[in-house]
Amino acid sequence: MCFKSINIIFFIAITASFAFGQGGDNPFEITEAPATEQRAVVNPRNPFEILPNGSKQLPTDKNNLRQITKPEGELATVDMVEIEEPVAETPTPTEAKPEPARVVPVDENNPFALVENGNKASYKPRKKPGADNAFKINTPAIETSEFNISSTIKFIVILIIVAFLAFIRTSYQRDLSTLYKSFTSPNILSLQYRDIGTLLRFPDLLLYVLLFFTGGAMIFLLASYFKINLHSNSINALLLSIGAVAGIVLLRHLTLAIIAAIFPFKEDIRYYNYTIGIFYQILGLLLIPFIIFIAFTPPDMQLTVIYASLGIVGLFYIYRLIRLLPIASKYLSFHKFHFILYLCTVEIAPMAILVKVLFSGG
Repeated sequence: MCFKSINIIFFIAITASFAFGQGGDNPFEITEAPATEQRAVVNPRNPFEILPNGSKQLPTDKNNLRQITKPEGELATVDMVEIEEPVAETPTPTEAKPEPARVVPVDENNPFALVENGNKASYKPRKKPGADNAFKINTPAIETSEFNISSTIKFIVILIIVAFLAFIRTSYQRDLSTLYKSFTSPNILSLQYRDIGTLLRFPDLLLYVLLFFTGGAMIFLLASYFKINLHSNSINALLLSIGAVAGIVLLRHLTLAIIAAIFPFKEDIRYYNYTIGIFYQILGLLLIPFIIFIAFTPPDMQLTVIYASLGIVGLFYIYRLIRLLPIASKYLSFHKFHFILYLCTVEIAPMAILVKVLFSGG
């Protein structure tokens, strides 16, 4: 009976407490936000930005903006609101045109100068007045821009010539000394003719071979410089030049030997023939420096060297005529026809034929 009374009392107390709670104020009730509020838009790129009054914003997606609800006087509630971010229009492929780089002129004295703002520098030097004509070279009367001879052939020819000269100089030094004295003095030449009287000794034959090489090399270099085609092959052209010199020299000696056998003044013609042989041997030595200079002189000086060499050779022939004139003067007044015939057939004709062959292109 007592336990039943306690249950009734406990039920009445609980019912009374519910009735009291619905009729009074609840201090734990969450009230709604006031109608008047301010919204602050936060930069979405910095989700950890500290807002006024020490509050922090929450991180959001990069495509949304966060708004913070702020009541009057104090920031109380944070509300997440999605705001559409304007999307930049992407141009179509046809409309996308790269912006051309702005070219900034640079001082011509410093083409490597740095230009500000990342622009590209262009170096376009200005032409000075008369710059187009600065490197124009006057064309010579004879075209010599393509003086192309094989360096190997030139080296081999000069090596053979120098080897011949070194051998003769070493083995026959006394004969070379006598040869030079005979060239400079008519009296020594007469004595040498009486003592020896022949050009068939071995030193004389070597000097004749040297003459054939030097004379042929000289003709070969002149023909190459003036673009005279002696032969399609350079080696054959060189051999042809050497053969031409040898043929002219031997033909002249042979002609004088025949004349000496036919005419009654045999001794004078033999002395004349011997004198010509001495001058031929000296000519073979004289041409060596000219060949070296013509072969290895710079192109702009080759023509000058060629003219100087030909001039000295011409003086050499004039000196030879002066030395031979006393021998022929005794017969000139009585045998004018024969003397003119000799000049035309022995002296003039071979040289004319050689010049004709050279300048007619072989």
